[in-house]
Amino acid sequence: MATFSTHILNSVNGTHFSGVDIKLFRCIKIDRKELIFHEKTDVGGRLKVSFDLNPELVSEYEVQVFFAKRF
Repeated sequence: MATFSTHILNSVNGTHFSGVDIKLFRCIKIDRKELIFHEKTDVGGRLKVSFDLNPELVSEYEVQVFFAKRF
């Protein structure tokens, strides 16, 4: 079991950045990815997700972060 955890703050005013889309992918091949999770940060700008991870499988991972346009 592995855990992905993050806390996102607005660097302009220091407020918590809620509702940010976070996706984690395992890169299988150059042109193929497996979605591990797709979640949003909570009202406190935090996200904590546990997921299964095979320690025998060496892989690269990609994190995608999508901010809602609300500046």
